[in-house]
Amino acid sequence: MKKMILLLFFSLTLNSFSQEKLFSFEASYPLLFGDTFVNDNYSGLIDAGLKYRFYSFETFNIGAAFNGGYLRNTKDDTVIDADVKLFTLQPKFFVELDAEDLPKFHPSIGVGYTFLNFEVTDMLNPDNPGSTTFTETESGFNVNVGLLYDLTNKLFVQVQYDLIKLKTDDGVPDIPYNKNIHLLKFGLGLYL
Repeated sequence: MKKMILLLFFSLTLNSFSQEKLFSFEASYPLLFGDTFVNDNYSGLIDAGLKYRFYSFETFNIGAAFNGGYLRNTKDDTVIDADVKLFTLQPKFFVELDAEDLPKFHPSIGVGYTFLNFEVTDMLNPDNPGSTTFTETESGFNVNVGLLYDLTNKLFVQVQYDLIKLKTDDGVPDIPYNKNIHLLKFGLGLYL
């Protein structure tokens, strides 16, 4: 833990001499909404991400980001006696406004691909209670819009909206309930 704090302090000190904000780390609370199977069965716990701004124009930046989230549905929330965890992986490219007229506000838009990894743990298996019985991955395109507000040179708050359009498998009805996921994220971030 001491090494982690020392590394964070070193990173902040080193980068405090630079005006470039190439990298940022963010931690958010994911909130699901809408009439979807994910919203009906899961609740968000945490979402963390890393952004890299690899090209800067006069008024905007272009970059890549990667977010990972954890949502859960425990046996208390379901009819079956199983613990279901949902891990989200979201690589994307984004464009972010960086205008002198609005120095603290940075709206952005991004596109990417989302992987949803469902992990089901059977609690009733008499031979091996708590064993993972199966995992399944669903995926689809992702559109992201966000607004970032700089509190200081290093710290920011943000809100993001993700629309995830899942592919449906054979036998799964091709309806919005099964393929559209709405995810709102509220969080804090740190320029590295």
